[in-house]
Amino acid sequence: VAGPIEIIVTTLLSDTNPLNDAEDEVLDRIEKAEYSNAHGITCPAWILPDIDVRSIWDGHVLATGVVSEGVPARHHFNPRPLEFALEHGATHVVVGTEVVEAHDPIRTLIGLTARCNKLLERV
Repeated sequence: VAGPIEIIVTTLLSDTNPLNDAEDEVLDRIEKAEYSNAHGITCPAWILPDIDVRSIWDGHVLATGVVSEGVPARHHFNPRPLEFALEHGATHVVVGTEVVEAHDPIRTLIGLTARCNKLLERV
């Protein structure tokens, strides 16, 4: 990954239905992205190790369902921490509740960015 990590703040929930075959869904996204020359896909963080996304996709991987330890999971299915997402191939992490509902959202976002950049130095 070149350059610092980018964090995307959203109020959307994790975007893969756990009742569907998540691996097939993500592989379908990759195929559609390649066909349309898109530069990124979304992928729930929990599925990243199961598909080894970096071995089959060299574009951006926006990991959804990411929450920091101690932050309520809310409606996320099988949430994972920042560290997990980045160590398993995410190039971006999608966070929402912990920034949007923070007492100081800017400070929270700055802290998350620093954590991500520090993690990427090790990955």
